[in-house]
Amino acid sequence: MTDIDHVQLPTVHFRVVCTTGTYIRTLANDFGAHLQTGGYLSSLRRTRIGEFTVDQALSIEQFEKKIKAMKEAFHRNQGEQHAQ
Repeated sequence: MTDIDHVQLPTVHFRVVCTTGTYIRTLANDFGAHLQTGGYLSSLRRTRIGEFTVDQALSIEQFEKKIKAMKEAFHRNQGEQHAQ
């Protein structure tokens, strides 16, 4: 499913709901070919994959904090196992 959100030539903003394996860059090229002008993506943003949405995503800082906490917990557990 494709919805065109905004047109201000030469720019067209659109949304696509698709399955795995869909090539959105190719879709933009196909739009241009159909209009006999050429077409390309100037940006691309994935807002959902499966059940996960962009609203559930972590910032880089949040991600790094979680990874650091997981590493520290892992090393603590490793130290406890060696002490036994």
